[in-house]
Amino acid sequence: IDHHGTLILQVKRNENDFVLWAIVDNKVISEQSVSDLSDQMCLDKDKRLWVVTRNGHLVLYELNQSGQDNYFKPIKDFHETIGNIAPRSIAIDKNYNVWIGTRFGGLYHFKLEGLELKKIHQYTTKTGLTDNFVFPLQCDENNNVWIGTQTGLDKLFVRNGQTIIANIGKNNNIFQRVLGIKILTDGTVWVMNNDHTLLKILPEAPQVIRQTPPILFTSIKVNNETF
Repeated sequence: IDHHGTLILQVKRNENDFVLWAIVDNKVISEQSVSDLSDQMCLDKDKRLWVVTRNGHLVLYELNQSGQDNYFKPIKDFHETIGNIAPRSIAIDKNYNVWIGTRFGGLYHFKLEGLELKKIHQYTTKTGLTDNFVFPLQCDENNNVWIGTQTGLDKLFVRNGQTIIANIGKNNNIFQRVLGIKILTDGTVWVMNNDHTLLKILPEAPQVIRQTPPILFTSIKVNNETF
């Protein structure tokens, strides 16, 4: 559901015919052809729609606020930039870091500058991921990336300028394929595993810095003599 309250749904009409539907009040108001199946779509902070498909197309759309027939306005296809990396998921943080999860190649990090997409890095099991098959992705308010893989949940974050990948599932002996990730406004993360069990992760409590109060001497007495 986008910021207009419009439900955006992908529909497979036949083996090679995929479309996006914009639905309002149980009525399809607009449709847009796409090149292949999309496992995950997302909205950026400017309320634009990003659709990544299994055949390597990453298309950016503006959404028509009038809600008329041309609801989807294609802006750019970044296929030449991302290549055939077998995408399966996408997430975009507040700084326009674009994260794409793939079938075989782990997690790709791109940076959007204007309408140009630049590849920054690729993360795999060699650099800390639990698995190279990445399913759902989500970014939280602190730009942390929550990564659902075939064999567990990971979290990518930056601390003191260094990128860290925490193997949350593995470290808690949970070796399950992650089907979905949902982050609430209070920072709570809900994760659905392959057996439909739910994992709840509470946000980290803010660190309290305790300072020792200063000591102020007003007088010193030794044997009842003031110094």
